[in-house]
Amino acid sequence: MQMIQTEPPQLNVAKEIHVFLQNDLSRWGYGAPGLPADPTYKQSNPQAKSGLDRLDAVLRAVDNARAELGKRDRAGASAYLDGLHSTLTTARDAFLTVGDDCDGPAAVEIIQRFTAVRGQLRGAQRAHLSAPPDRAVLAEKLSDVHLAEAHERAAIADLVKLRDTLEFPFLPLLEAFERARISTEGLRGLARATPLRASAVHAALEQGARGERSDMSSDARQAFETEARLWICFESTSELFNWRWARYSENRS
Repeated sequence: MQMIQTEPPQLNVAKEIHVFLQNDLSRWGYGAPGLPADPTYKQSNPQAKSGLDRLDAVLRAVDNARAELGKRDRAGASAYLDGLHSTLTTARDAFLTVGDDCDGPAAVEIIQRFTAVRGQLRGAQRAHLSAPPDRAVLAEKLSDVHLAEAHERAAIADLVKLRDTLEFPFLPLLEAFERARISTEGLRGLARATPLRASAVHAALEQGARGERSDMSSDARQAFETEARLWICFESTSELFNWRWARYSENRS
């Protein structure tokens, strides 16, 4: 009889689960935006950032903005930053429990569970097929098969839940945080002059009106909205910032 070489059951299960999760895991890896992860992409693009790298960079910017904001608030900036921090850390923790190669604790646990469940199901099926022609025995063995199948369905349901936790979150543009800081620092420099110069007031109003430009793309406008929301994190008590915000608010009303 010819012997067929097969991989250990757990290795087969690990490969199957990795394939099932691959599309979701790929968003956390390296590759061109909008395309599946490419293991060679990092080699040909040394400056490339993985999805996890990009999330971590935004998370650092969020935490810095929260520290700068302190106990101040305006237009829900504090809740916005707190919500971002919670969303990003939850997504990050979920990814790390799986791991990009399904080597995290949650992935290892589900692989072990599927290996055990599949073994139980195969054993129950073999026992049913080899049972003697006895109605009671056959019913008992078939019941064992149904029970093992139920355990497999429960494991599949939990695997789907695990996959759902891997959704890559929407990341606000990192540049919006930097622009909020730089533009505000520029006004803080102008605010040091006493009395305030007309050019300083004009600069503040011009910043507030920047979102009114008709040639702005939707992405640029969204980035500006994020930037404006973050202004308060870096502001001082100068009237310049009140005028900038008032001008911005006029555009939104």
